[in-house]
Amino acid sequence: MDASKDDKSSGSIPSTRSSRISQNSYLNSLEREYVGGGRTKPPQDRRKPPHPYTRGTSFSITRHKPGEPFGYLYEADNRPRPKRAKGLSTMSQYEYCLANPSLGGTTDSEHRTITITEKIRVGDGCEAQIVRVNNGMVAKFYDPVYYPTLDEYGWVIRDIVTDAEEDYRNEANTFGELQGKFDGTITPKYYGSWTLDIPVDSTFVDGLKVCSKRAVRLVLMEYLNGRSMLDIDPTKLSENERLNILFKAIEAEHTLWLHGITHCDFYPHNIMICGEAFGSPDIRICIIDFNPTRLARFESDYFHKGEMKIPKNRWRLPISPITTWWGGLHDFAAHGWIPFDGYHPNRIGKDELWDRYHDSPLYLPIFRNPEDPYGDLLCPEDDAFREKYRRENPFPSEEDLPSAEEEEAASQVGK
Repeated sequence: MDASKDDKSSGSIPSTRSSRISQNSYLNSLEREYVGGGRTKPPQDRRKPPHPYTRGTSFSITRHKPGEPFGYLYEADNRPRPKRAKGLSTMSQYEYCLANPSLGGTTDSEHRTITITEKIRVGDGCEAQIVRVNNGMVAKFYDPVYYPTLDEYGWVIRDIVTDAEEDYRNEANTFGELQGKFDGTITPKYYGSWTLDIPVDSTFVDGLKVCSKRAVRLVLMEYLNGRSMLDIDPTKLSENERLNILFKAIEAEHTLWLHGITHCDFYPHNIMICGEAFGSPDIRICIIDFNPTRLARFESDYFHKGEMKIPKNRWRLPISPITTWWGGLHDFAAHGWIPFDGYHPNRIGKDELWDRYHDSPLYLPIFRNPEDPYGDLLCPEDDAFREKYRRENPFPSEEDLPSAEEEEAASQVGK
């Protein structure tokens, strides 16, 4: 998680004309505010054990239901502990984890044993530990002991216990939302959320007795035999293959969004391509990594609540991917999936989007402004659209639209 999770100082950064002494004074004041006492990192972790997520290791795990998602992606601050719990800057990382165990959720009676067969991403400082386990599954362990102590800028001491809990709750709740809808198709098949107890060698932290074991949360999902978009060189593919993969990925993300699931890290490294038939309409594209995800049913915002039902109810059709991705394909262009036009950055990807979706019967019709074809789009609810295109392009008549009472009822869905 980045530094945006913590409240920024209200002071303004000195200009480049300020003296070096002034800049250092400002940075020192920020350091004291963020990490306390001028300390740049927690005490050395001499008792921190090596990570246990090695090949051949078996764990007995128990089914666990997570608490509600929380974090900077949500408006309400419903975190399970204070934002900066006691001991954050005075205890070592291991001591802090022992003194602040995971909170929330309920444990079930179902048990199973998993055995690690292959390491995918493990090690100290790499956040969630990801391994392949028996029965063709992937296990993702949210173990705060091996989360990075400092933020990505090396500046702020992270509350790793809260961060690990946030990642677990967000991903587990998202997978729970996907079950029965899309898991096993555009997302990995999900095998549930679990918890395990890891023995603790030292039972004392700052003279206080703690538990002889610590809980670690995890999720199990399908192992995907494929590669991410980041690991494929698009310059070696034909234009048809590149656009097929790109638009299948966009359609997958758009489908999730229409059902109230917003993936906030939708980039090539989180898009898996399963298979080598890149130009086939049947190639499977999977979205992964759901800890940076926002779920609409936990939002208080009117428009996003209730699985995006407002656009569906009003015009009987979902919003087009053109609308949500208009001007938003620069990152994919930077990786070579569509042409990058440095002279006209405002045009990147727009013609490709238009050619793909503008006449699709699956989505709400949309029109380009003939006076500014690369500018804002025109849709049926715009006055400009009603004036210029209503007669030429028939849409549902006013009689087909819901009444004011029906719209008010739709706005209350999920509240």
